[in-house]
Amino acid sequence: MEARIASLIERDAIDRQAAKGHLLSLIAEAARYIRTLTGTEPRPCQTALVRAMTLAVFATNVEAALKLVTKAVKDAEQLAAIAEAKAEQRDSAPNETLLH
Repeated sequence: MEARIASLIERDAIDRQAAKGHLLSLIAEAARYIRTLTGTEPRPCQTALVRAMTLAVFATNVEAALKLVTKAVKDAEQLAAIAEAKAEQRDSAPNETLLH
């Protein structure tokens, strides 16, 4: 019985380590995506990713970490959409120097 319990504990630890590794890879991928999307790392997105990394490494709260990563990506997508709308608005506005 003790051997079975030890085996289960070991397997659970390996599974947690694997999940942690996958989660950290996902966080790194999200950070690259955010940088590509926005050209920078906006502070709210950066904060969410750091918190997700902390949860993944120390608290092993995978669900909460995934929620933070999702929030960071959604925030970055919103910021990129706003920046794109502003750029389109700026591009479609009449250029004052051409009128004079």
